[in-house]
Amino acid sequence: MWWNMRSYIFTDHERTLIRRLLNGEIDVKDRAIHVLISRVKLFKRLSEDVELYLRLREAISASST
Repeated sequence: MWWNMRSYIFTDHERTLIRRLLNGEIDVKDRAIHVLISRVKLFKRLSEDVELYLRLREAISASST
């Protein structure tokens, strides 16, 4: 049901790790981020849902202007 939809993909800790990776503070091979990267690579539906969410957000934004 729609009210069970999560309002996030990553936990606060995961967001911190991702930001550190993107800022060059940690390497992709860093143990702390290894599980997260593996999960992202393995879950095709996750990436499809992210793409779908972005398209939906864009459509809603375009229709409200």
